[in-house]
Amino acid sequence: MDKAKIKTIVILLLAVINLALAVNLIYSRYTESVIPQQTIDNTLAFLERCGIWIEDSAIPYRTQTVRVQTLARDPKAEAAIAAAFLGETVKSEQGGGIDVYTGVAGEAVFRRGGLVNIVLQNQPQPASADEAGAAAKALLERADILPSDYGMVVETGTAVTVRFVCEINGLRLRNVDLSVSYADGTATIVGCVFVGEPERGEAVSRQLTAILADFGAYAAEYELDVSLIVAAEAAYYHTVEDDGGIRLIPAVYIKTDGGDYVMSGLDGSILSGS
Repeated sequence: MDKAKIKTIVILLLAVINLALAVNLIYSRYTESVIPQQTIDNTLAFLERCGIWIEDSAIPYRTQTVRVQTLARDPKAEAAIAAAFLGETVKSEQGGGIDVYTGVAGEAVFRRGGLVNIVLQNQPQPASADEAGAAAKALLERADILPSDYGMVVETGTAVTVRFVCEINGLRLRNVDLSVSYADGTATIVGCVFVGEPERGEAVSRQLTAILADFGAYAAEYELDVSLIVAAEAAYYHTVEDDGGIRLIPAVYIKTDGGDYVMSGLDGSILSGS
C-alpha cells in the first residue's frame, strides 16, 4: 500500500475518533444537566401536599447554574455619562452615596447600585411609539448606556415611556429596568445603568426544583391564596454591594394564579411577591 493511501486512512481514522469523542462529550454534558425523574416526582408530590399544582410547561427538566454577578461603582464613568448628556457640569455630593451633576441642559443624579435619575430639558416630544423607541435608543447610545441585551416596551399616555427590560446572560433582571420618559419638553432617564461587564462570583444558585419546594412550604405556612404555578424560570435580582456597586443575585420568578413571586436562588427566601 502506498504512502498516500496510508495517510488518507490515518486521517479518516483520526476524524472518526474525534467525532466519537465529541459526540460522547456532548452526550455526557446533556445527561449531566438533566434533572433525575425521581427528583421531579418528589418535588411535584411535595407541592401537591402543599395544595399547589404546576402546569406541565413550568416543570423543570434541566439543571441551570446561575452565579452571583457584581459590578463595582465607577465615579469616573458616572462623570463621563453626566458630561455626555449635560456638557459642562458642577458636581455636588449629597451624602449616602448620592452624587448630583448639574448643567445648563439638566441634572443627573447617581446613587448606589448603579441607579440613576437624569432629567434633560428642551427635548422634543416623540409623535409615535416607533419614534419614541428610536429616540430613546439614540439618547442612551449618546452616553453609551444602552443595555447590551434587552427587550423594549413603549407605554403611551400623558407621558411616553420607553422601558428597556435588561437581560443578563439571557436571564431577565426582575426588579429594575432602564426607562426614558418624554413629557412637557423633558426627557427623564430612570433605572439601573451597567458601566462595563459584571464579574461572576463564586456563589451559585440552588436548583429550580429545590426553590419550588421552598415556595410550596412558604405558601403553606403563610396560607397564600395559591393553587397553581403557571411559570417558573431562572432570573436575576438587583441588590447593592457594601461598597455601592451592583450585586445581581440568582433568583427564580414564579407566576401563579395568586400573583407573581421572586425567590432568592441562594437561600429560597421571598424577594418580592404580590
